[in-house]
Amino acid sequence: MTLPAPCRGVPTVGRGGPQAGADRGPGRARAWIDPGDRRVASWSDRVLATVSGGLPDDHTEIDYLLTADFAEVINGKTYIMGGGWDAFTPPQYPAPIRLGIAVGIRVPFLESNVPHHMTVVLRHEAIEYFRMEGDLETGRRPGARGESVLVPIAVNAQFIVPEPQTLVLIADVDGRSLRRTTIRADARPVPPTVQRR
Repeated sequence: MTLPAPCRGVPTVGRGGPQAGADRGPGRARAWIDPGDRRVASWSDRVLATVSGGLPDDHTEIDYLLTADFAEVINGKTYIMGGGWDAFTPPQYPAPIRLGIAVGIRVPFLESNVPHHMTVVLRHEAIEYFRMEGDLETGRRPGARGESVLVPIAVNAQFIVPEPQTLVLIADVDGRSLRRTTIRADARPVPPTVQRR
């Protein structure tokens, strides 16, 4: 079998190049992949996209973002203790806070084997309490046929909150997919006073 020379348009359900949407006859794809796109790791990827009738038009994204008392990843699984809360009420301020953060990043087939930049930030207005930033890159399991890969990440942080406020936890990857959640640092209610006569 002789493969055609690389050309500008390789049919696939892909990135939506200059001829996106063209030639939608039976068995034909809906868009084109740009062979110069670094996210398409090899010519074999483009051939696979052609033969299979196209791969999903996905990009790397934040699949989930969870808060917890503690989180860790072991053998590809995320273990969470006391997860899913969005408010806390310490006995007094300033208050030390321990926060576990679990993030799931879903990498589609055609975006594997290339680096993706991830950022997780916890802040209140201009004050930044925590930041985790770095690059990740996934491979492909033997025999993969276009499946995405879920990458679990967990980190634990400790910081001081000086007063009641609302914190914002934001996770994003490649500047395209963003998830956020808010955490309220509430003030402890003042018990009513009883006046004796």
